[in-house]
Amino acid sequence: MRIRLGQMIITGIFSLIFIFTTITTIVFATPIKKGEDVAGNSCSRDNGPGKQRTFGKCEKVCKGKEVTKDPAGVYGGQYTCSAVELFPGHEKLPLPIKPVEEPFLPSDETLWSINAMACIPNGSTIENNQYSSSAGHVRFNETKKGNIYLICPITDGALHGRDADQIILTYKDTSGRNNDGGKVRANLRKVDINSGHVSDAGLSVNGEGCEAADFTACIDGLDQPGHTFDFNKYYYYVQITMFRNSTQFDVQAAGVKLTTSN
Repeated sequence: MRIRLGQMIITGIFSLIFIFTTITTIVFATPIKKGEDVAGNSCSRDNGPGKQRTFGKCEKVCKGKEVTKDPAGVYGGQYTCSAVELFPGHEKLPLPIKPVEEPFLPSDETLWSINAMACIPNGSTIENNQYSSSAGHVRFNETKKGNIYLICPITDGALHGRDADQIILTYKDTSGRNNDGGKVRANLRKVDINSGHVSDAGLSVNGEGCEAADFTACIDGLDQPGHTFDFNKYYYYVQITMFRNSTQFDVQAAGVKLTTSN
């Protein structure tokens, strides 16, 4: 009788533990989120071994896919997802340590690109003899400092209706990251066909956030709204602005491009 009572007590204890564990799991379980559930945030998508990741808005690059919070910014986005299925119904991969061999470049489609030498220097840049160019690069003349402005026209009407999600600038600035001694940035701009009014078009890249002691492709637009081209209303160009306050800094621009995740 005592043995049977002891067995009943032990069974009851294990039952209570099981019930408590089940209730705790249900109450505190983290809900599964997909790309569209975190719309407006930036995401990076793992496209599989040997392939570059895709970057963009979560509702585009991770639509229908389970996303994982990336608070440390391992791959540059706020969330990450995977396009690779481990086995049917389980597409999520564990968040890896960032491999040093993987470049921080998107695998998105390139909409438009231009090398800096093909862009047009503005009037003050020409008058002050600020720049020299060769091999597609634009740099400061040896004794010059101040600003260089390059206007890079976008004339391909086939881009009408396409979405530009990111702007990528390839440049060099030996003044170092977040140093006021040198800067290179690029902005997508639009000109109203009827009024001639010029305004920014929702994409820019500021090279301050990138390490560019040598030429670097810098991406700064993960949290920007992007732009849908409308050639019926606007003319378009990208403006590259280069600055240095000392001739000891080597500041150069190599090119700029626009990409889309659509």
